[in-house]
Amino acid sequence: MNKVAYTVPSRLAGTEVTVHVGEREVSVYRSGTLVLKRAPATADQPGIDYRHIIDSLVKKAGAFRRYQYREYLFPDMRFRQAHERCAFM
Repeated sequence: MNKVAYTVPSRLAGTEVTVHVGEREVSVYRSGTLVLKRAPATADQPGIDYRHIIDSLVKKAGAFRRYQYREYLFPDMRFRQAHERCAFM
């Protein structure tokens, strides 16, 4: 079985969810209600959505710098380049 990282909305922290993994999509349910649907992730492209975790990273000083999946949090190359410029100032 392949292990691939995914994030879920922070409101689901500490709750029990059911995950259905198919060839074309991954669906997450809480109490029988669909709360997230997305394309399957791969080892090269984990299912990391910055909107799911950014609030918790902002609250903890230095957390973003050490976050294991930091490179996958940038929505596009412009954000990555801006971060790199700011990080070295």
